[in-house]
Amino acid sequence: AKYFTPTILALGIMVYALTGDPLRLASVFVIACPCALVLATPTAIAASIGNSARKGILIRNGESLEKLSNVDSLVLDKTGTITRGRLQVVDVVGFGGHSESEIMKFAATAEKLSEHPVAQAIISKAKEMGIEIEDAKCFKVNPGLGVQVECEGVNIIVGNDRMLKNHSISLNREGESYLERRARIGTTVFVVQGNSVIGAIALSDTLRENAKDALRKSKSNGVTKTVMLTGDNELVAKSIGEQIGVDEVQFDLMPSDKVDYVTELQAQGHHVAMVGDGINDAPALASSDVGIAMGLKGTDVAIETAGIVLATDDLCRIPKLFRISRATMRIIKTNIAIAMTVNVLGIAFSTYGILPPLLASVVHESNALVGLLNSLRLLRVD
Repeated sequence: AKYFTPTILALGIMVYALTGDPLRLASVFVIACPCALVLATPTAIAASIGNSARKGILIRNGESLEKLSNVDSLVLDKTGTITRGRLQVVDVVGFGGHSESEIMKFAATAEKLSEHPVAQAIISKAKEMGIEIEDAKCFKVNPGLGVQVECEGVNIIVGNDRMLKNHSISLNREGESYLERRARIGTTVFVVQGNSVIGAIALSDTLRENAKDALRKSKSNGVTKTVMLTGDNELVAKSIGEQIGVDEVQFDLMPSDKVDYVTELQAQGHHVAMVGDGINDAPALASSDVGIAMGLKGTDVAIETAGIVLATDDLCRIPKLFRISRATMRIIKTNIAIAMTVNVLGIAFSTYGILPPLLASVVHESNALVGLLNSLRLLRVD
């Protein structure tokens, strides 16, 4: 508007000065009114947001949709995104004479206030075993590692082997042997009482059936690089990565490591879309060009951070998103091209007196209608 308005005013005055015909001046002003140009983008964005909503995809703003059309790297969290996030306790073992029920009681007490899938699985198993879960004090979350609480004056830690290293707690021979056996199967957390490892809990998760298909379809819609990020160990991460056909696997990651990886990709010139569901994913979602949250069971923090929310657990919504975003940008560019062409030709015809004011008004309104109808095609993109 800053440049368009004075330019058209000057052009109209010039036409009147050269021709002395007020009707030509009126025609120039009527045809030059940029309704079609102004409507080119918002009508397309609105149609795409409406289409996406019908498919269970909630797009917060047009900026996310436009940025998504340039994405070439798709980065996904593992737990709760590629896998179902429904971890189940598959094995409990006590060290040094501690019973399974003791281990589960300590673990459930520590995890009682946590929202992590590991905590939910442990609490569910404890209830199944009929264990009474006690209240604890000084609850503290160590993102990507585990939790620690104080119960009856004793420090209780539930976390992975890296959590133990951070607290200078050494695994005994039983713990090392158990971790080695379970390394490829799934997640292993250790239970610490005071400074002694008293037991371990093994948990497993299941892949989403459509994860591999979603990645394949995303690649056919412009994505050139797919990456899985996880805090799990190398054996588990690579095993899942091979099953779904991801290009690259990054393992043993803290939440800050995920942010660093996304930032590094962007520094290399990639446009990154990050898909996640948990608290640990929120920083990476915020750092990416486009954050996509798994909304059905995702945490509030992840959903609030992301620009796009999937109201379903179906990962095949992601390639649909890429199709819609790229189609949206094509329609927007087409709308702008049509609007500019009609305006330029209309001004030329008005200057020569070929286009009277009434006809100029009809052409002007028709131009806007063409853009609107073209944008409505986005409602049919599947």
